[in-house]
Amino acid sequence: MNWSWQAVLRERGVAWVETASPAAQAQGLAETVAAALSDALASRGEARMALSGGRSPIPFLQALACHVLDWEQVKLTLVDERWVSSISLRATSGCCAAICSRSLIGCTGSPCIRA
Repeated sequence: MNWSWQAVLRERGVAWVETASPAAQAQGLAETVAAALSDALASRGEARMALSGGRSPIPFLQALACHVLDWEQVKLTLVDERWVSSISLRATSGCCAAICSRSLIGCTGSPCIRA
């Protein structure tokens, strides 16, 4: 990335992060979001998160599901709704409902690997 653009982004509070792979990107984002959610839970007793649909956030949500948080106190809202049936995995609500019910609420199909 051009250094002048990086400076502009930094001035606006945006960090440019390069990762080795999409999986590393999802894992890094999940760690950052889990830390922010944990901080919000500790200070306010609840946290809020807006989720996009489609297939792009699936690796991130699967990585996020591996973090131990008080998910009952994490309020979710959906953004970027698509004009498809709400039960379609192409819909934000369909995608997030499937991932959240499987991953965030501890389904045995979760891809978490714990040491």
